[in-house]
Parts: sequence; structure tokens; C-alpha cells
Amino acid sequence: MLKAGSPELNFILETINGVVLILSFPLLIVLTIYIISKIRQQKQPLHQALVNAPNSTVLALALALYLDKVGVLVTRVAVWTWRHFGDGLKGGPMNDTQVHALLAGTALSAVGLLWLIGILSRPRYGNGPWLACITVTAIYLISTCTRHLIGAD
Repeated sequence: MLKAGSPELNFILETINGVVLILSFPLLIVLTIYIISKIRQQKQPLHQALVNAPNSTVLALALALYLDKVGVLVTRVAVWTWRHFGDGLKGGPMNDTQVHALLAGTALSAVGLLWLIGILSRPRYGNGPWLACITVTAIYLISTCTRHLIGAD
């Protein structure tokens, strides 16, 4: 078992974070090129192409995945900067910018993941799966925040 703050655990966390961060960049580049080319093929203004994206499953999947990966990238960068330029290796606090980046990145990922679930499950199962995911996530957030606020953590 690895203890918090141990060099081995820090190495593992940094390696995992680095791999995901590094691989997110090329995926975002590929998705950006793909999305731009698909939107140009439709010969519509950008806002119209985005509004019509749910009708084009492949484009909608690419947009949802893009949103999720931007969120992942933002959260990973926040953790990386905290650990390298802050007190993260010592278990110290994050600054306000890093906390806001974590929250924003998590929100982006959550919306992207819910969108992906909806796109992939709606044709066969209707709206049930993604609505269930929203419900379970909301219950988790409410219970976790409540426990934190009353000091049960």
C-alpha cells in the first residue's frame, strides 16, 4: 500500500496524469480538424451546423467527445500545475485559479459525457439512460456536499 505523499505514489500519480494529458492534445487536434471539415461540408453557418449537430450522429459524437476531452484537459492541467508549481506534492492547498479550472473542467466533462450517453442510448432506450445518469449524479453531488457541509467527512 502506498502512503499519501510517498515518492512512489507521487511518481504514479504524475505518470498517470501525464499520459492522459499528453494523449488528450492530439485527440483534440484530430477532433478539431474533423469537426471543422464536417461543418464545412454542410455548407451552413457555424451556429446552424451546431444546432443541427444532433441530427448528424457522427458530428454530434465528435462534438460531445470534444467537450469531454477539453474538460479532461483542463482538470489535468489544473492538477499538474498544482503539483508542480504549488504545494500539491506536500498535500498543500490549490489556489483559486486551479480550483475554478477543476470545477469548469469537471462541468465540461460532465456535459460531454451526458451528451455522449444520450446520443448512444437514445435510439434504442429513449431518454431513460441519460436522465438516470443525471439523477444519480445529482443525488451523489447533493449527498456529498451535504456530508461535507455538516462535517461528516
